Amino acid sequence: MNLWIRRVLGALPLVGCGMGMMLFLLNWQQVQQSVATAIIFAMFGLMYLFGAVAGVMLLQGHRHATTANFFYWASQTLQLMSIPLTYLFWTPVSVLVWWNISQSKSELGAQVGATFRLSMFNADSDFRIGINLFAAACCVYLLLQYRREHALSVPMEAPVTRVPDCSLGALPAESDNLPS
Repeated sequence: MNLWIRRVLGALPLVGCGMGMMLFLLNWQQVQQSVATAIIFAMFGLMYLFGAVAGVMLLQGHRHATTANFFYWASQTLQLMSIPLTYLFWTPVSVLVWWNISQSKSELGAQVGATFRLSMFNADSDFRIGINLFAAACCVYLLLQYRREHALSVPMEAPVTRVPDCSLGALPAESDNLPS
């Protein structure tokens, strides 16, 4: 991986997760506390923490950094808004292509910052599926990088080992002590 790409892909999760944690803490104080809300907030807080750790791993050149960053960016690739469930999560950049299935429309939007949302039973919501093109591009690059790093090598033939002669049934070390 090029040094500048590693630095950019390592710094983006750190910056984005910093913004996400600020958003997380601001919303934590304003939202009515319940067990379900606390679980959802904790889940997104852990996702932001995972993103920050993945970014640091990439900056340090850790051997599992490519895999960790792939899963971090993959969690941001698919966005969903529907009546039964809404899932939005992206940070620090979003270039979303939305397809509104209810109205057969498509949209393109770009945003900078951090967003997280998990909600159920949204009566006023159309059924929309979105793909974060930026996160998808990062996933494709990281997948190709992973394949380059872990390329399957052709196994070499096993070296031929010399088998000692044990014609009398004695072990090689004992054959020296046999009477002649």
